[in-house]
Amino acid sequence: MYDIFQILHVDTKEDIYTFCLVEMLKESHEYRRKASSEWGFDEGNDYYVMRSAICIKSSSDRTKIIPDIILYNDKHIAVIESKMYSSEGYMQAWDYKNAEIEIKDYIKDEKKVDVSNASVSYYYFTLAGVNAVGFISKKWADYYTKTLREFDFKNENLEILKNIILRRAEGYNEIVNNYRNEEYKSIAQNDNSWISPFSLFSKDLLDKTWGELLDGCRFRNGMVQGKGHSEYRVDIYKEDWIKKNKSSNFDNIWVFIRIEWYEDTIEMFLNWEYWNIEKTKTEEKWINYIPNKKMHNLDGRLAGIVWDNRQKWINDIESSLGDDFNIPPRKESMLHMIKTSVDAKGKCFEEIIPELKEKINKFEEYATNLIKKLELKDGYYRYVKSGE
Repeated sequence: MYDIFQILHVDTKEDIYTFCLVEMLKESHEYRRKASSEWGFDEGNDYYVMRSAICIKSSSDRTKIIPDIILYNDKHIAVIESKMYSSEGYMQAWDYKNAEIEIKDYIKDEKKVDVSNASVSYYYFTLAGVNAVGFISKKWADYYTKTLREFDFKNENLEILKNIILRRAEGYNEIVNNYRNEEYKSIAQNDNSWISPFSLFSKDLLDKTWGELLDGCRFRNGMVQGKGHSEYRVDIYKEDWIKKNKSSNFDNIWVFIRIEWYEDTIEMFLNWEYWNIEKTKTEEKWINYIPNKKMHNLDGRLAGIVWDNRQKWINDIESSLGDDFNIPPRKESMLHMIKTSVDAKGKCFEEIIPELKEKINKFEEYATNLIKKLELKDGYYRYVKSGE
């Protein structure tokens, strides 16, 4: 069967899947009933489907919420935020949770359904099963496999879309259940765009495997922008690898391990970044990474100090690097301080795990030693070379 999503190059557009789900729920009472328990409804009570913008009183800059789907009847409301690769918006979960009154008022006024006593649940419906505070996490593949298998739509077009989505969901779960013995290539170069290092390795599935690789580390995932880069990355860090300069908004340091998943190789870096912090009386927010060209504008001395720090550290550790580790070209804007890679060609993930663990452990040593040698002098963090 042809995959029309792939033919039209919309297979990575989360809105496409949202539109399909909305139409499936609107079209078929039988499908709504089969999916009812997934969204907190009693099987015997039907519910309505809508997509609407709702004005809110927000603690952030958001003046309205636009949930991907709202399902409702007089007993229950399910607010669904559907994500493929994009992450949670700033304060999104908080604003959704605090918008309960506005949601109920909108349904009552616009849809003429009395939901005054209805319970409200918030669902984070995602490809990779990621979590968001205040939401119930639900994974696409699990939901679609459960609700679409052994179900037929009378509408011919919906039946075609159902088969495409179900095949994607079943393929994803098949990989999940056997990923350790799957060749890495089948994950990094799979025709099913639901299957990728991002959707499998960076969250949920590897929560089970990261325990073997990490000791007290945290991780986050996302997209890598720029020509020639891998499409996805995982950043691994410890709270101990963060230096906060209380006297400066700019001289704040974050050291972390970055993994970039290519088709035949897995490249790994130890990154050293400086961040801008916005401080108020009650909190501080890490706003953004500071490129070297912007350091000159923020503080005349900072760029020079950053360059000096990095060169001193490189000179300190260069001779002691392992054979598989190297220092990328030294540029004023360098972020990758140390680089290594794992050859994944022809290997299954079970073979790759020990290599990843060995290299992560070595990076941990470098990161820990680097942070220990950063001392505040004249209001700035400075690297203190061995013997100084």
